Amino acid sequence: MTQKQMIIDHLKAGKTITQLEATKKYCITRLAPIIHNLIRQDGVPVKKMDRISKSGTPYAEYYLENSAESTDEPALFPR
Repeated sequence: MTQKQMIIDHLKAGKTITQLEATKKYCITRLAPIIHNLIRQDGVPVKKMDRISKSGTPYAEYYLENSAESTDEPALFPR
């Protein structure tokens, strides 16, 4: 299974994904280019939400449109 397919399956299951999750679950160290290709080449409606961790570090959380899960961290710039 390709990295792209792993991410598609994860998102289609109604889950969100961050770089940290992608690294831990799938050993994917460069999530952003995969997301970019899903959007630009495949037309997958992936959305991004900028978040801030409890320690103050910003990060991106990706989800399929109409399937976002809520998390404890506040959103910075919902898109």
